[in-house]
Amino acid sequence: AMRDRLPRDPRLWQHLVVIAALMNSAPFLLFAYAETEVSSLLAGIINALTPLMTLLFAIGLLPDEPPTAEKVAGLVVGFFGVVVVLAPWHGLGGGSLLGALACIGAASCYGLGFPYLRRHVSGRPETGVAISAAQISLGALLMLPFVPFGELPDEVPGVEVWLSILALGALGTGVAYIFNFNVVREAGAQ
Repeated sequence: AMRDRLPRDPRLWQHLVVIAALMNSAPFLLFAYAETEVSSLLAGIINALTPLMTLLFAIGLLPDEPPTAEKVAGLVVGFFGVVVVLAPWHGLGGGSLLGALACIGAASCYGLGFPYLRRHVSGRPETGVAISAAQISLGALLMLPFVPFGELPDEVPGVEVWLSILALGALGTGVAYIFNFNVVREAGAQ
């Protein structure tokens, strides 16, 4: 619709495959599995680790983001806050350890994806629309091998359902990734 072109640089596509794996395919698969093992509440709380993991990876991987006392204090307080909200001394709310670890893995994928995006892609001249379209398309392709493991619905979805899925995908996820890329480009990974 915007007549923007997909990137043409093969090296950029290699980086976009990594980003699609870290920020689309792997976390979606991990959360989908996790929510068969833990409650949505627990998955949401564990997902609060995403900004903390992003800061942790940014400090470790981006030379222009050295650890400072404020960043380290923020990490400690943040991780402590997540532990307090999780209250592991009361158990995992009936969920499995493997499900909780899948949620932590998903948050870690997102956390690693933001610094990777900043380091390898955000300085490029392509627009956020072109980068996001390529990233989401690659993420969908990476998910294809897992399609046979999914379940079919009991009924064939009608046109309204497919239009809703398209609207949520394009207007929700698609626009969010464009904004996300532009924020990382302007403000950095943290």
